[in-house]
Amino acid sequence: MTTADTLSQDYYQDQFALRASAIRDLTALWPLLDPDDLDRSFPGLVAALVRLVDSYRYQAARLADGYYRDLRESEDIPSGWISSQVEELPVGQLFDSLLSTGPIAIKQAIQHGVPLQRAMDNGLVGAAGAVTRHVLNAGRDQITSNVRQDEHARGWFRVASPRACAFCAMLASRGPMYRTRATAGFRAHDYCMCYPRPMWRRSQAWPSISEEYANLWTASEGRGGAHRDAAEENKRLNDFRRELYAHRNE
Repeated sequence: MTTADTLSQDYYQDQFALRASAIRDLTALWPLLDPDDLDRSFPGLVAALVRLVDSYRYQAARLADGYYRDLRESEDIPSGWISSQVEELPVGQLFDSLLSTGPIAIKQAIQHGVPLQRAMDNGLVGAAGAVTRHVLNAGRDQITSNVRQDEHARGWFRVASPRACAFCAMLASRGPMYRTRATAGFRAHDYCMCYPRPMWRRSQAWPSISEEYANLWTASEGRGGAHRDAAEENKRLNDFRRELYAHRNE
């Protein structure tokens, strides 16, 4: 295992602990959403969660800066990097996420015969995924912003977890995203634990997990970066999914 892989594992554990703390605090605030008056109580929950998520986003960005700095030192990169400013919380996006996973999802579940308490519990699960994404996005954005500002950086790798979904594993298998192609941002779903690892040299070793996913993609007769019609892309992803899950069950 390379030094970069070790630092990445440590960073993953830091993110995982941060996510657990954020979900714990969300759970404590969830009773602010009154099941008997979802519409009236929702703004109070949102106000509390905006403060909560903003605080955790700052922590996520600081962890990302530490990870970036440690990787830089391990690769003997010359000085000249200044940390990016932490990006502001997109409050409107957080509001929409909480509305769709909270009141809207709860009402729809009740209309389909789901008991009220179960609908509320499921709403909490959905909200936790959204909160996780918004918190950890601050770290992802911090790293990609640092890459854009670092004169020595070339791009970044997507690092997926060993239990990542097939789509995230497929993205990780594609290897480096060069700085000129990284402007679109880092795609992540609710509960996603993927993150970018900066790259300073074209010869820099891939993350071990990305190499593993690339080998599985090849074994499934996929081809990284291929873009054909939607049906063909879905077939390729399904082939990869079967190969991935078979590998995990060995």
